[in-house]
Amino acid sequence: MKTSKLIRLLSLSIFLIFFNSCYQEVEMTGELKVTTSVEPRDFAIFDNAIVSNPNGYSEYDALILEENAQGTYTYQLNPGNYVVQYAGTYKYQTIQIQVGKTVEITLTEAP
Repeated sequence: MKTSKLIRLLSLSIFLIFFNSCYQEVEMTGELKVTTSVEPRDFAIFDNAIVSNPNGYSEYDALILEENAQGTYTYQLNPGNYVVQYAGTYKYQTIQIQVGKTVEITLTEAP
């Protein structure tokens, strides 16, 4: 009786060790690389649902707000549609983030 319980416990332990060693975490984000090639300016990244709000939106609704940005910035974002906008202006770019992919944009025009 004791050997039967011991064999079951040992079998269960081996199964759990094997099952956990095969588990791999799946990446569920995409990457956004923003390069600014103009004088330092603020820019913001918004969820597209916020931008399409008929009541308007402000910089406080931004997912990410970079102040005095100059150079290249990289972000890990969930899949979806986003808007990258110079803060305080109407100049923007709409992007779509997909799982495991990198989207690169360059903000070149000074507002």
